[in-house]
Amino acid sequence: MLSLEALPMARVLISIFGSTGDVHPFLAVGRELAGRGHHVTCHANPYFERRVLGAGLDFVPLGTTEEYLGALADPRLMHRTRASRYLLGDLVARSVPKMVEFVRARHVPEDTVVIASATAVGALLAADLYRIPSVFVHLAPATMPSVDDPPTLQFMPRWLPRTFGSVVWRVADRLYDGWLAPAVNEVRRQHGEPPVERLLTRYFFRTPDLRVGLFPDWFAAPPGDWPVPTELLGFAFQDSSGGLPDDDDHEPIDAALADFLAAPPSDAPIAVSMGTANMHSSTVYAAAIEAGARLGRRVLVLTQFPDGLPQPLPPHALHVAYAPFSRVLPRCAALVHHGGVGTTAQALRAALPQVIVPRAYDQHDNGERVATLGCGVSMPQRTFGVERATATLCSLLESPATAEACRNAAAQFAADHHGVNVVRRFGDLVEGLVAARPRLDAVTP
Repeated sequence: MLSLEALPMARVLISIFGSTGDVHPFLAVGRELAGRGHHVTCHANPYFERRVLGAGLDFVPLGTTEEYLGALADPRLMHRTRASRYLLGDLVARSVPKMVEFVRARHVPEDTVVIASATAVGALLAADLYRIPSVFVHLAPATMPSVDDPPTLQFMPRWLPRTFGSVVWRVADRLYDGWLAPAVNEVRRQHGEPPVERLLTRYFFRTPDLRVGLFPDWFAAPPGDWPVPTELLGFAFQDSSGGLPDDDDHEPIDAALADFLAAPPSDAPIAVSMGTANMHSSTVYAAAIEAGARLGRRVLVLTQFPDGLPQPLPPHALHVAYAPFSRVLPRCAALVHHGGVGTTAQALRAALPQVIVPRAYDQHDNGERVATLGCGVSMPQRTFGVERATATLCSLLESPATAEACRNAAAQFAADHHGVNVVRRFGDLVEGLVAARPRLDAVTP
């Protein structure tokens, strides 16, 4: 770590666009940087304001809570074929000018670093326009541009020849440009800059000073053609609803949940959670609940959208709107989920067999990587009926090979169970960018 006495404090602008799983890792990173004395401001939807402030960070709203909830309710957000177009061409495109303004209004020349997620393209654009050091954070390997190891997509399974990788990214560039280039190039025009194309592989993936992968190399080994420099740090764990680190979260959990989890390991429940941004997987919850009944297993349902659950819930099932995975999953027997990278990481750390039912985005790729590790299976939602859910869960729960693979994965976290070293290393990298730039004056928050 660089000496705080020798390093002036910086303004750190963190821009996030996404759901809970997208926000949480940045709270861990922001809290680390704020603890080092840097002035950290987080730009996110007001739905997450309590969590941002709980992490000790300044908060600037991006849009409104109503807009966020409206996007969650839109079936296009998790549609098999329309999700990316809706997310990028509609939601992200509309956020571009707001993110640029956030950075423009708050940066101090020579004393600012921008940290942005893969969907916070407006912040990355602003960093380029105002010549601000920037860190592009990849939460999942599917967002890394690689011809040698392209992501598993719904329509491109991993077993296809790698020569298809270049095709994937050429198509991705065309789609990405069609969805985002008008918004990006309008901002560039207003700043007197020429238009850019191939935004995905030749602009946003190439212009940042540093790319950080918040996942480990044992989950996704670098294929050799990722942009340089790219640093893989590991999973950053953060799941407290109050913004606290998961090793310092003493907020009581729901009493009914505590009683439900108090059973001996032989009666550990199957957990099912299809993500905080997914309102459209009622068939998965119903199938998992019925599968639990057939297997003689209790089922813990974690979702903020109970309208899609069977009513009333059978006696062997319990619904909870939200609970920290770090405190819940170690008391469960298996997890059925959507394949979000944060949920995937929590299940790997808890040594849980996983049934991944992906819908969109990086979820198919994460599911394939879990299957490769031997820690679970991945299957489309349309095939996840009661019969297959029951057979799959039974097979995983009774498989010695799966149990061993899950233990091996969990052992990877032994030296850094809470991801403390991950965020410390992230802080070192950010401070390296700060130290490398000439400075005008110290920042006064």
